[in-house]
Amino acid sequence: MTKHVLTYAFLCFFTHFASAQLTLQQVDGTKKHVISGGTSIDMTFPIKTSGLPEKAAQIYKGRLKNADNRSIGVVMTYENRYYVDENGVTIQEYRNINPPDTPIIVQIPLTKMQSIVQRYPKNLKLSNAGGYLMLAAILSNIFIAPHLKEPHAKTVRNAGFVTMSIGLSCALIPTKKTYYLEQPKNGNKKLWKILSN
Repeated sequence: MTKHVLTYAFLCFFTHFASAQLTLQQVDGTKKHVISGGTSIDMTFPIKTSGLPEKAAQIYKGRLKNADNRSIGVVMTYENRYYVDENGVTIQEYRNINPPDTPIIVQIPLTKMQSIVQRYPKNLKLSNAGGYLMLAAILSNIFIAPHLKEPHAKTVRNAGFVTMSIGLSCALIPTKKTYYLEQPKNGNKKLWKILSN
């Protein structure tokens, strides 16, 4: 009896885990990418506009909770809309959404979805740290090294160059990746499709 209970519990856990990820595959290839549950993603949709349609979009940001080939379940955290109204005025609307203590999962249908952006918060922190390292290296080489005598000045300059190269490497780490489900009008991008879990 215990084996049956453990097997059932394992299957329930595995099914929940499998549905809490989003699997993408390139349309013209076999390359796949899996976005795991809890990841911050942005989903872009078209929006009615009086201006150029490629300049208008509605973007939902949230944490991925589940996905299938019909919809994506997210806990919404942010909404961004930009469009041109009937008077020719460009409007940008931003709205932060603070999830309640018991988060509500919103199922967003995949129809008309143009792209999915996966964000890497850890990379963003590392990229910001790289910017600070570069700033510290520049300040050190401009304000500290010239006032020191040799060989200390050379040591400080060399340390500044090393710090600058480390900071630049960190700053260039990508903080997001866009997966296009529809071809944008302003470019020739690789297209992806969502696989059912």
